[in-house]
Amino acid sequence: MSDVLGAFTVAAIILFIGFLGDLLFRKTGLPDILFLIIFGVVLGPVLNFFSRETLIPTTPYIATLSFIMILFYGGMEMDISRVFKQSGRAVLLALTYFIFVTVVMAIFTKFIFNMRWIQALMFGPMIAGTSSVVIIPLSNKLQLKEETSLTLSLESTVTDVLNVVFFFSILELLTRGGIKLRRGRPRYYR
Repeated sequence: MSDVLGAFTVAAIILFIGFLGDLLFRKTGLPDILFLIIFGVVLGPVLNFFSRETLIPTTPYIATLSFIMILFYGGMEMDISRVFKQSGRAVLLALTYFIFVTVVMAIFTKFIFNMRWIQALMFGPMIAGTSSVVIIPLSNKLQLKEETSLTLSLESTVTDVLNVVFFFSILELLTRGGIKLRRGRPRYYR
């Protein structure tokens, strides 16, 4: 229970600092993410207000809560009819980008770092994302056209899903050793 309470306490502090960063952004034009990074470095390694040992158990809660809040905030700004109109373009953009980056990174890591293909395939999803955590707030602050902002937000959300699913599928193959396809259920082997 203390891990959850600690996570929500840290999340509340981060939200407050984020609110102050947003105010600073509106007054000065400096990105609030810069303010959050500087404040995090000062509170963490410099002042040791948050020690690494206390944050490690709460990290999954904070990350999940942050992701939910950012996607919820981004979703509140979207018009559902426009989402359906732009979803085809966003999915096509996400698939094209994901496949291109995954293939290029796999070839690069295979031949430059001399890795096995299965390991090389993991590098694409690691970097093939225009993360929705960054794109949704950024597209809202840049005051892009609504159609452009919506397409970028949907594309980044779809890319995040593709990255997570593909990465953990490859990781599962690596840890189990592979898959033998037979009639019926696939069987794992080492």
